[in-house]
Amino acid sequence: MTTHRLRKGASAALLLGMLLTSPCTFALPEEHEVRRLMMATEQAVDAGRWEEAGDYLNELAGMPTPKPDDFLYFRGRVQAERENFLAARSALEDYVEAAGAEGAHYSEALQAITRIDRQKAAAESKEAEITRAGNGQNAANQPAMTMMIEPSGSGSIESLKKLYLTSSATKALQLHINGLLDLAGWTPDQRIIRMDEPAQISYQIDAGNGQLGVVTLDRTSGVSRMTSESIDVFGINPNLKSDCIDNACWIYDPRDGDRWLKLAGDRERAREIADNLGLLIREMQKGQ
Repeated sequence: MTTHRLRKGASAALLLGMLLTSPCTFALPEEHEVRRLMMATEQAVDAGRWEEAGDYLNELAGMPTPKPDDFLYFRGRVQAERENFLAARSALEDYVEAAGAEGAHYSEALQAITRIDRQKAAAESKEAEITRAGNGQNAANQPAMTMMIEPSGSGSIESLKKLYLTSSATKALQLHINGLLDLAGWTPDQRIIRMDEPAQISYQIDAGNGQLGVVTLDRTSGVSRMTSESIDVFGINPNLKSDCIDNACWIYDPRDGDRWLKLAGDRERAREIADNLGLLIREMQKGQ
């Protein structure tokens, strides 16, 4: 394979590096690779091979190509199997909204949401019972105990590492953020967003060597235009801000406070993306 040298500045070099080093470099055209991975995901789910299905979904999440609605359905099934109830319900709700009653898995998705609610309630009830029992024993046997407090964000990072089957906090956060960004692309009319009709503006990120790479795919002019930028994470504030106005939400640039990432008008999702980007920057600043 011949590698062309790009001489058009750091942005082009970053984009080439991401394309060459990313696991999303495929022999097949991406449209067919998406179909292949979707078929493999469905077969793995049908056979109960949940870790394998999760691996396929992680590959799909890292691809900029639009995914079919079923991607959300299978993501919800895998998340539910891992008892990540909030993420599972969110993915299945997004599937129902995107696919509608004519969706191939519409009935199964509704039934899965009901099961998730029951499993979540049962898990919370069991956890509360264990906590009450533990508190009673501690009160009887250890009247003076020191409370252990985890650093902010550490619990969620450990959960993400388990979810994405990696020991790297940076990798887990990158995969998670790209999955969230995949569902948060901006389009003028949020009512018609579908997985097979890509958003007008979408993003993917890549983290490595102290640099946060951001690739933007802009279709607002009717022609797809891809740009990239590289941010040095050292010396910037990891407490990212977000805000929403009209039908768009914004994440603000940690370098200068200006508007940066334009997302769909979902305030909670924008806040979640900003929070996780902040966690990623912190991990990168630690050299993780």
